[in-house]
Amino acid sequence: MPFSLAHPTLLQEFYLVKADIANDNLDVPSWIHIRYADQFAEEERNKTLRSVNWILHEETKIKYTMDLIADEVWLQEVYYTLADSNLSENDEEPLFRFENNRLAMTEEEFLYAFYRLPMEYVDEIIECVHEVNPRWKDGN
Repeated sequence: MPFSLAHPTLLQEFYLVKADIANDNLDVPSWIHIRYADQFAEEERNKTLRSVNWILHEETKIKYTMDLIADEVWLQEVYYTLADSNLSENDEEPLFRFENNRLAMTEEEFLYAFYRLPMEYVDEIIECVHEVNPRWKDGN
């Protein structure tokens, strides 16, 4: 069989039970679909993880390294793997737009929407991303 780029996307559905309970949202269960990270998502995440490492003085090898904030990496992981959800603000318009199991929003639009979620939802979504992409769980 010849190689085909048209392979099925690996998706997993999660109900955000802990976040719903913590926020007294028991009427309509909140759910998300998380996609297994493709090569593009891996590369973009790896770019973020690379630390800045400058040699300031060649003879003494003084180095400057900038550490990344874990939240920046986690936000990017969600941005590249969130495939669908029913999350909305006050039961109005959905917080996120999707097309073909991918976010159909700029990174800025995504961040604006994501930061409007209560922290329990943010934490549980990140847990779901790491469940589908376990190699990311420990910051690897």
